[in-house]
Amino acid sequence: MKFSFKQIGRNINNFLGAYDEEKSSDDEKLVKEIIENSLKCPDVKKIIVPVTGSNSHNYLLIDEKNKIYISVENNNIDMSNHNFLYKKTFNLNFTDEIKNIIKHKLEEERKDLKESLFQNEIGLLTKIKEIYK
Repeated sequence: MKFSFKQIGRNINNFLGAYDEEKSSDDEKLVKEIIENSLKCPDVKKIIVPVTGSNSHNYLLIDEKNKIYISVENNNIDMSNHNFLYKKTFNLNFTDEIKNIIKHKLEEERKDLKESLFQNEIGLLTKIKEIYK
């Protein structure tokens, strides 16, 4: 019997329950879309919560304006507003993908902040230099 590496990889992913966007549930599609859209909103606070003794992190998205709170923790995703709570356990690969989306957005914001701070430093040095001409 002959197997390709691609077929073996698919079998391993199926066995481990890897997240397959094409086969995602309605809940997964909606949750992913909500999180992606919330990350585009500048008013949403993004908080990373390191997990002690692990390289993993949990994430909180807080929208005070609309009173919507999202928690991504292990394989659980919670969303709430002032009236309702949505809480569901998902496949770990799905929540890992969601965490990676949030992590990527946080990294973009950190990079932008760092570039902004660097520009401010150059401006400061230039002003000081002008003083001491």
